[in-house]
Amino acid sequence: MRGLFSNWGKVGLYSLSAIAVLAIGALVIFGTGLAGSQEAPVERAVTPTVAEEDAPPTPEETGREEEPEKTEEAVVEEEVVEDEAVEEQAAVEEYVAEEPVIEEYAVEEPVEEEAPETVAAPSDSSLYLSVPKMGLQNNLVVNDISPATLDQGAGKLPSSGFPWQSGSNTYIAAHVLGWEGTGSWLQFANLPNMTQGDMIYLTDSNGTTYEYQVTEILNVTPYDTWVMAPEPGRDMVSLQTCVGANYEQRLIVRGDRVA
Repeated sequence: MRGLFSNWGKVGLYSLSAIAVLAIGALVIFGTGLAGSQEAPVERAVTPTVAEEDAPPTPEETGREEEPEKTEEAVVEEEVVEDEAVEEQAAVEEYVAEEPVIEEYAVEEPVEEEAPETVAAPSDSSLYLSVPKMGLQNNLVVNDISPATLDQGAGKLPSSGFPWQSGSNTYIAAHVLGWEGTGSWLQFANLPNMTQGDMIYLTDSNGTTYEYQVTEILNVTPYDTWVMAPEPGRDMVSLQTCVGANYEQRLIVRGDRVA
């Protein structure tokens, strides 16, 4: 028994020594592996210098290309463009400010004033024409120029003024031959014989007589309607009839008022 125990004791001692050595080796091996898997190696912090802190980022860092430095000519051209833009904006603002004024005048329409009356207007618009040179004495003139009226005698253009209105051109028309047996027969047959200085008289239904002296004799076409219009500063009477080979022309004898 003692020998048995003596042998086991030696074996146990040797065994315990071997186990201790293996345990220490395993601890060293596995301890290093666990530490490496749990903690990352700590990098040393580097404190930047003052120059590194103030330095601007490089184009590579910002991802943009470095802009070339502007030349003196480019700077001057840029300033000119800016000045032109300022002037253009000022002009636009000035136009916008004046635009309502332009519109205000645009909507205003001139008021057409009627010719002022020199004497009281008679209740009857009929006139009586006398022309010594033509042998006419108190021939009736109706305020109408329809064919039916001209077949009976002389007619006044309704849109023209009356002798008692200042600045008017009293426009009277009649046939040069007319129709035999009617009041139109040879009514203005002697109008082509009128000359400057001849007298023309118009009398209204109130008995007021207006005297005119011939100042113009015109040959025009039927399209020259301007002869019917009044002229500033003139009180006129105009006598019209048809002349020419086929009566395609119009003879106009104008007289300015003298009394």
